[in-house]
Parts: sequence; C-alpha cells; structure tokens
Amino acid sequence: MLKKLVENMIKSMVEKPEHVVVEYNVVDGKNVLSIEVDPLDRGKVIGKKGGTIKALRTFVSIVAADNKQIEITLVQ
Repeated sequence: MLKKLVENMIKSMVEKPEHVVVEYNVVDGKNVLSIEVDPLDRGKVIGKKGGTIKALRTFVSIVAADNKQIEITLVQ
C-alpha cells in the first residue's frame, strides 16, 4: 500500500509518469523504497534544496505501518 501511495505521488509531480518505478525491498535488515524516474524529472523529485524529497521522507516515516523505518533512495 505504501509503495503504491508513493508511486502515485511521484507520478503526479513528474512530466514522464510512465518512467516512474518504485520498488520496496529489505536490504541488510533495512526497509528501502527505491524510486527511479526519468533523468529530466529528477530535479522535480528532489526539489529546491532537497525540500521535496525531504518532505516525502517525512511523510513516509509518518505513514509507515508498525513504526518501521523506511529509507528512500532515488536511483540514477
């Protein structure tokens, strides 16, 4: 559910939503959401001074079930 929510949020802010890929994995015991977007949309996801990605990370940490910490990475 969280993966789909983040995917929809990212798709709504980029120009090429068909290139958005969000994957959820457990890596070394950490919950990781990996976000991949078109290279031209990376700036929109990061935002001015990283504000958009910081807000997304805060949102995910609040919404995450069972108080799980989830790391968000933007894949190049």
